[in-house]
Amino acid sequence: MSAASPPSDPLIGARVGEYHIQGVLGRGGMGVVYRAEDTALGIPVALKSITAGMTTDVSFVRRFRTEARAMARVASPHIVRVMALRETEHGLFIVMEYVDGGSLHDRMADGPMPWATLWPLLRQMLLGLEAAHTVGVVHRDIKPRNVLLTTDDTVKLTDFGLARLQSDGDATRTQAVAGTLAYMSPEQVRSLPTLDHRSDLFSLGLTAYEALVGRLPFDRDGGDFTMMRAIVEDEFPAPTTFDDRVPPEVATALMRALEKDPDRRYSSAAEMREAVEARFESHARHLFRAQAGTAVQNDALVALSWQIGWVEERHRHQQRARDVFEHVLLRGAHVDQDDFVRIERLCHLVRGPGFERGGAD
Repeated sequence: MSAASPPSDPLIGARVGEYHIQGVLGRGGMGVVYRAEDTALGIPVALKSITAGMTTDVSFVRRFRTEARAMARVASPHIVRVMALRETEHGLFIVMEYVDGGSLHDRMADGPMPWATLWPLLRQMLLGLEAAHTVGVVHRDIKPRNVLLTTDDTVKLTDFGLARLQSDGDATRTQAVAGTLAYMSPEQVRSLPTLDHRSDLFSLGLTAYEALVGRLPFDRDGGDFTMMRAIVEDEFPAPTTFDDRVPPEVATALMRALEKDPDRRYSSAAEMREAVEARFESHARHLFRAQAGTAVQNDALVALSWQIGWVEERHRHQQRARDVFEHVLLRGAHVDQDDFVRIERLCHLVRGPGFERGGAD
């Protein structure tokens, strides 16, 4: 959606129930997202409405309602929160939390993102998908524009307009055979009825690939047929082909998400997250060993940050973890051999003997 706010929009300045509409956040062919204030609570919200020309399309209205239900079904800090679905004199609105930091697409306008910058965002994307897939929601339109960011870089996945809701049984309900071609999985391009949550992992792999190297693994300027054939048939080059700064271990982990056959991909968002984490740990340990006594590279510090976060979430050694991390930061990111030994001991303590295996060395 574009971010234009044409002054002719009659809803700008209007009240819709308890919501005072202040401007347009995005506008597309089928819907508009407004910035508004919840006057009862005094907080900003986002209101998504159906474009006037689509309000009589029964299937589209049903899909709009499905989007609200899909988002409401998922309880995750990494999914935009739905607060209400309202029928008003101005039409049907989804009331959502307001996300104030733009999108991953906006961030990518600055050029390829270093892995150390992308990884904390990718990890949150995977956590969001993990939560959605766990309750039977398949997004089917993962792309940079649908990854919103708060000002403190918390990821919020949005736009579940093409989502498939899986019931408690085997039945599924497909609202549309659609998506954004450049980020579709092979099974989505082929409109296969067996499409499942692993399609989202392929789309996320393409999103991460583009963020890392500034382009997709195929030519998106050659027309729809060229893109469709590339997605379904062509072997993708590794991201290191376009940017040798991408850690090879990470490139290998990402390429598994881009396998043509869903059975060769990760079986879940959780498995993908754990695999990429293991590869990143392996890469970071090599950096620590290579950089002991010198300024540590940014990737290594990000890996250490992640280790500390993991400690704080799952173990009882929070203070020891913070002590190590703060010691490194206070020394200006300069890690000597003694620091390195302390870090290794901490990681061994909280991860157990398996940490030394690294899983991907």
